[in-house]
Amino acid sequence: MVSSSELRARARESLGGGIFQKSWLYGLAVLLIVSVINGFLSTIPLIGAAAVLLTGPFSVGTAAYFINVSRRRDGAVGDMNVLFNPFKDDLGDNILLGVLYGVFVLLWSLLFFIPGIVKSYSYAMAYYIKNDDPNCTASEAITRSRQMMDGHKMELFLLDFSFIGWFIVGSLCCGIGVLWVVPYQHAARTEFYEALRKENNGGFDTFTSNNNSNYSNTYEDKTYENNTYENNTFDSNSESSYDSQEANGEASAEPYEPYEPSEPYEPKKQINDDEN
Repeated sequence: MVSSSELRARARESLGGGIFQKSWLYGLAVLLIVSVINGFLSTIPLIGAAAVLLTGPFSVGTAAYFINVSRRRDGAVGDMNVLFNPFKDDLGDNILLGVLYGVFVLLWSLLFFIPGIVKSYSYAMAYYIKNDDPNCTASEAITRSRQMMDGHKMELFLLDFSFIGWFIVGSLCCGIGVLWVVPYQHAARTEFYEALRKENNGGFDTFTSNNNSNYSNTYEDKTYENNTYENNTFDSNSESSYDSQEANGEASAEPYEPYEPSEPYEPKKQINDDEN
């Protein structure tokens, strides 16, 4: 798996390399829009509680934006439409994804605080998966995220932990500097997802974004050494295949080839005693 420093370097590159670059500022704008809308709705009586339902669609939209920026899609920087596409496409399932995510983490947190944190990292890739595969259901996205993060939760935790210094420095500037750190962290998490997705195919073969852009990502062809047999090494896959056919009576026997001597057989002439 790619190191945290390499993931941060990729994140900075996708954001333009500087905190005042266009890509970085648009990333900040995306997160501010989400925060302002949620904050405004939470102040309205009877509607504030329903603002929780927006968590799923906005999270999928945020993931879509940073994924498009990471993949260098044309026009990705500043394209705010992807932020609201989850409200138009499969809204019910996107809402359900946010609800299931929150409920599952809450239930695990009731056991103890640490299991809740662990499960939050298990489900961390669910919004990215839902964006890349809009046909999967909310529960499938969570299940795939749990499978993807198996053995990688600590790596993501260490990536988040590496931003503590950035948050401390940002808080020294009256807290305003933290605003620039948040999109940086989102971009790094996106690069973590991209690296993990390429490592294990993300649980499915083809990824199609959920932003109506017909963007698809294909994987690089890989040659697996364990499938290459050299020095006349016997192919175990062929052996197992033949064994299964033989067990089912489907294996074909090799044709019988009779032995042919290199020289024709000539019987020895018997010598009679009378001739002598």
